[in-house]
Amino acid sequence: MATKQDVPTSSSLETLKKRVDEAATIMKIKPAKVVSFLEALGVDQDDAGLDLLSAETTKEEDAKPIFVDKGGVPVAKFRLGWAILKGETKASAAKAETSKRPVSQWSDEDVVSAYGPDAQITVIAEMKKRGDDRRFVVFKDGVVDVETTVTLLRLSRRQAIPDTYQVKGELVRVYRVGEFPTIQFEECPIHHDTLLVDGYCDKCKASWAKIPNDKRVMVRVAEMAIHGFASDVERRLNLIEELEEGKMPKIFEAGQVKMLYDELAQDGKLPLLKRRASSSAGGGDPFFVHRNF
Repeated sequence: MATKQDVPTSSSLETLKKRVDEAATIMKIKPAKVVSFLEALGVDQDDAGLDLLSAETTKEEDAKPIFVDKGGVPVAKFRLGWAILKGETKASAAKAETSKRPVSQWSDEDVVSAYGPDAQITVIAEMKKRGDDRRFVVFKDGVVDVETTVTLLRLSRRQAIPDTYQVKGELVRVYRVGEFPTIQFEECPIHHDTLLVDGYCDKCKASWAKIPNDKRVMVRVAEMAIHGFASDVERRLNLIEELEEGKMPKIFEAGQVKMLYDELAQDGKLPLLKRRASSSAGGGDPFFVHRNF
């Protein structure tokens, strides 16, 4: 009977090789050179190599003299490559390395990638500085379209950017820094005047996050037909629990509820439980709602 030690861990070797190849690309040297540097550090290309490389005791300061001082790898390339060797993804390693530098030294791609409604003040200030209050920011599905935004940022330095722009045949709006697309807020299915916070309703003392929107709409219709049917906390919690378990609450089968639902559905007037509000960085009340729908 083979022991655990008798079974070669090919997946570990494959992972190690992948890290070596990616790090070599970053450091601009051949993979064989990375292997020789690791062997000088005491990390061999065998089953134990990955564990040894990933260990906390195998540190950057031990590797730097081999890769940089003797091997001639530039420091910045070494640090990013070393992070990849230690197991970080290329993107997260690059982000970690970028975050160590002042925002003013970031690339356009890094600054734009960090931008959004919740971005740090330093990122927003840098965006404004680079854009000089010109339009160049484009959003896609509620998040910054980094590729298009970087393109327009660079174009804006030599020509004015219009209010709209075409991306892959689709017309999109172009924003200034600090302006954001309309934000959608979710209403509580029971309490019409309450907006959910990440699915949570303060009045219900419960979360609707796991309840699909079509079921929330049915709850709202039930509340419209039989006002106060879930007036106490226990009833609301039981209702939410049933919905989370995929059960059909009995209230949905009530005659007046079914009748009202069918009428609203036929007229295309079922409540969507959404509100729209404009958003801008650092100003305005996001709960000032322009339209219910």
